[in-house]
Amino acid sequence: VRDGRIEVLSANAEELLGTAGLLGSPADRLLGADQLHRLSHLAAADTGPTGSMPIQLDGRRFDVTVHHADGLLVLEFEAATGDPAEFGTLYAPFRQALTRLQRAGTVTEACQAAVREIRAITGYDRVVTYRFEALDGPGEVIAEEVTAAWEPWLGLWFPATDIPPQARLLYERNWIRVIADVEDATAALVPAVLPETGQPLDLSLAVLRTVSEFHLEYLRNIEVASSMSVSLLVDGQLWGLIACHGRAPRTLSPQVRAACEFFGVALSLHLAALRERDESAAREGSRAAITRLL
Repeated sequence: VRDGRIEVLSANAEELLGTAGLLGSPADRLLGADQLHRLSHLAAADTGPTGSMPIQLDGRRFDVTVHHADGLLVLEFEAATGDPAEFGTLYAPFRQALTRLQRAGTVTEACQAAVREIRAITGYDRVVTYRFEALDGPGEVIAEEVTAAWEPWLGLWFPATDIPPQARLLYERNWIRVIADVEDATAALVPAVLPETGQPLDLSLAVLRTVSEFHLEYLRNIEVASSMSVSLLVDGQLWGLIACHGRAPRTLSPQVRAACEFFGVALSLHLAALRERDESAAREGSRAAITRLL
């Protein structure tokens, strides 16, 4: 949406929303002025790159995620499947999970607590913490919770090419990325490119954006039907990922996604604190050694 008019939409938008002739029409054909104002305010709020809120369209509930890209207000509609009060029911177990995380005294303990809690919240079959050796280096699985039917990955190393540089940049911009179903149909954008730029709309921050077909094929090859990745950032750089895999399609509500994203932020802060503590102890040890030598 730009200046109150719909300039780009997905090829399946009119069918899913039940409104024809949306392209080029005023956005208030679809949403009321109050809803548009609230969504625009949400996108502009200093609470992260995206925001989400529930809306009603002709008696149907949708969750709408909103952000800015290429000078447009980008609205992503997904049919609401969960209880609107779901976040409230998540509060108690989520608070307990954060408390257990804060008790972890080492990086490995913190990561193990994280994968245990994320698996309990989401129900994925495998949840691992994947630590990068360097910004462009390979990664090691340092914590894991997995169903007994799957081969464990704990301690395994994966080549840097599994997550190429362009993917790592996206992980630094997005705390969370979810694939509900690797066989889900992909919908193109209409028009395919923006007239002002001659380029497709930047969907880097879009939560419903599809991923590379190469990555989807990779997931199929390891018999994964759904996945979620939560970024772990230390000092603003990608330190690792919480990677989740399911053997069946799995749709997570925005409330559950928000809980997982916040958990990733909390773990990132705790990892940074643990690293600072270890570095401080090392500096103190060095000063003590120098004092003894003197």
